[in-house]
Amino acid sequence: MRIELKDFYPYGSENGDTSVPTNDDGSTGRVNIGFRFPFFDDEHESLFVNTNGVISFLRQVSQYTPDPFPLDSDRRLIAPFWADVDTRKGGVVYYRETQDRAIRIRVSDEIRKYFVRQRKFSAKWVMIVTWLTVARFGGSSSQNNTFQTVLATDGINSFSIFYYNKIEWTFGTASSVAAQ
Repeated sequence: MRIELKDFYPYGSENGDTSVPTNDDGSTGRVNIGFRFPFFDDEHESLFVNTNGVISFLRQVSQYTPDPFPLDSDRRLIAPFWADVDTRKGGVVYYRETQDRAIRIRVSDEIRKYFVRQRKFSAKWVMIVTWLTVARFGGSSSQNNTFQTVLATDGINSFSIFYYNKIEWTFGTASSVAAQ
């Protein structure tokens, strides 16, 4: 189901987001986060926002390799759209942590609505990552994808919410495998 941009969580520089530098197969440096994020067997205090549609915890994802899941234990990823993104052809990747009360309430309400065993969930920490009109490697700037991931935790349970607005491509020209 397509989510309209007006229904995405607020994003962009006007909302205090940081943008990932324009690149192919790039990443932020280590982003220290203000709250421990439980993810499988570990609690993470930092993460990496990667151009290629993933958020990683232990290291940057420096290239698109369409490996099937499950991955090795040293590759902990949240992958809303793992594909060969190239923002040199268009688009931007935004991210930010937020303590905004209205956003934490919205996230908590959404999680409680869809996870019936989480009726008492109350987000203590939220990060919003948005891939806005991003192009594919080797493609033109006329085909773009827009999607968003919201990470949230109460310190015990963690969730990832994926929103998709527009998906016009599934793989770059150097990849023979579609997005994972």
